[in-house]
Amino acid sequence: MITTGLFRYLVGDAPVAESAESAESAQYGITAEPHEAHLTGPVLVMLVLRAFSQGCTALTGVEAISNGVPAVRKPKPKNAATTMAVMGAISITMFVGVTHPGADGEGPRHRRLMPPDRSRRRLRQPHPAHRHRPGRGRGLRRRAQHRFLQANVTNLIHLYILGVFTSFTLSQTGMVRHWNRELLAEIDPALRRHHRITRVINGTGAVVTGLVLLIVLATKFTQGARLAVLAVSVLWLMMRGIRRHYGVTAAELAVTDPRSELAPPSRAFAIVLVSTIHKPTLRALSYARAFRPHQLEALTVSVDRDEAARLRDRWEEYGIEVPLKILDSPYREVTRPVVDYVRSIRRDSPRDIVAVFIPEYVAGHWWENLLHNQSALWLKSRLLFTPGVMVTSVPWQLTSSARADRPAARAPGSVRRGEPPTQAIQSERHLGSRRRP
Repeated sequence: MITTGLFRYLVGDAPVAESAESAESAQYGITAEPHEAHLTGPVLVMLVLRAFSQGCTALTGVEAISNGVPAVRKPKPKNAATTMAVMGAISITMFVGVTHPGADGEGPRHRRLMPPDRSRRRLRQPHPAHRHRPGRGRGLRRRAQHRFLQANVTNLIHLYILGVFTSFTLSQTGMVRHWNRELLAEIDPALRRHHRITRVINGTGAVVTGLVLLIVLATKFTQGARLAVLAVSVLWLMMRGIRRHYGVTAAELAVTDPRSELAPPSRAFAIVLVSTIHKPTLRALSYARAFRPHQLEALTVSVDRDEAARLRDRWEEYGIEVPLKILDSPYREVTRPVVDYVRSIRRDSPRDIVAVFIPEYVAGHWWENLLHNQSALWLKSRLLFTPGVMVTSVPWQLTSSARADRPAARAPGSVRRGEPPTQAIQSERHLGSRRRP
């Protein structure tokens, strides 16, 4: 459309705009009622502010460049500035290219003005210009039309505009505070002059975007912006709660007396959980003995007396020097007896630590994880809530785990980070070059 309009303008065949006298809408007008004449000025101001807030949406989108600077290829400042300049040139070209043909008559014809009674109603209930813009929330709109989703996608635009100009205002205000801190520590006159100039620029940006934010809130509050304000308030309160939680956690974990925290425990009591005698069990026993605890024992839960007797016989047959303790569980429960036994050791010796070693299988398929390690997961989840108890997983890699241990493909952004290609990609490129004639 822009190319066609420009070509016709250059060859002298530009369309002529319809004059105000010959326009079909020239016979209509807006006349205020006598008792509403005093509202003419405020209504005009609201119309201007509303048009201004609608036009400010053209600025939305530029924040994606500033927010995405860490993802830009090096040199980041230069490439980000170039991208911003190209984006601005495209926006200006599209804006001028669309509005200029419209002013010459190539665009939409003048709409007929409404009679006074309808015009007053339209002023009281204005329709946002985005409502008929194609491509915005088309999928949501179709679902809402077919009663699959009761939503008004137009209200989402207000949330977007509010978020954009809020981020503009906060970012510019943050830059002003940044330059204030830099000026307090800077001594070089040239740099101080540069900091002052940039502070003025950022301060002007903060004031302008703040005014735009207030205008958008004032003109669109009744059109759906109130929902955006409510959503932003809820998100702000939620983030404040998260920040408060992190602050409380940091205060709880702060070191007040390093000597008491670094004091070694009186004794280290090691327990190796045993279900049967196999390779993972023997590896866990060897791993626990390497820590040289003050006391080491193997622990098993007897849900079947005959099976527990066979386990004891094999234990003695293999000559394992670690003592085996068997806990009876007539109700075939494994987790509770182990947890109660570990907690009893802590009650008898509060200054001791208990290290529990749990053999686990490392499988390569997701469905294998559903068949193994379920008892270990339950035990770890219960023991982690017991003070003074350390839980150590001793992995045993099954054959299927070798299939899952493959070199991963290149992560997104590896090119801009300058990471060298993996061995698999280099081999693929080499084979591809050899296949070419």
